Amino acid sequence: PGPTGWNVASPRFGLDDRVRFVSDDARRMPGLYELSHDGDARAGARLTARRLARRNSVDANAPLDSLRTIYAEFDRTDPYTLRSDLYLGEGRARRRLSVGERLSAPDAHPGSGRIVAVRTEPGTTDLVMLDDPDGVPRTVVRGTLDRNWSDPRWSRDGRWIVASRWERGGRTSIVVLDTMGRERQRFAPDA
Repeated sequence: PGPTGWNVASPRFGLDDRVRFVSDDARRMPGLYELSHDGDARAGARLTARRLARRNSVDANAPLDSLRTIYAEFDRTDPYTLRSDLYLGEGRARRRLSVGERLSAPDAHPGSGRIVAVRTEPGTTDLVMLDDPDGVPRTVVRGTLDRNWSDPRWSRDGRWIVASRWERGGRTSIVVLDTMGRERQRFAPDA
């Protein structure tokens, strides 16, 4: 149902329980799509995909509210430098939220409008939070040469952030943090 192509990725439920995903069919620019069905899904209703907006990549789009999404895209600041910045998408319109900040993998908490994302630093990654789409990123937890962070997500109530933490030696953990960056719980496989 819907677009098929080289890359279909990053499915997420929107606030209205419709599934949104990004797709690149190699014939046109990648796009944000929404799945919907005609009739009762249990009775074999047909799924259809509707293109909502253009994207430059197939990165995840985090729903901020029923109309807006937060996403990251790569941008060149010159012919030799690649950066990643955040964008706010609303229908087919989009607005750049950061310039040269090296932000990626955003997740938005719909109730508060806060955004958590990964900031790439030389040799590591940090987790940062923006209090609203126009806010200034503040560091929640810093990475080091021996510790990197990825894939942050908000809890439903907005009290916790969960992220993947990689440490030297190849050990990866799932870590639950409060909004001040204090570790509350960690899940790691046994060595």
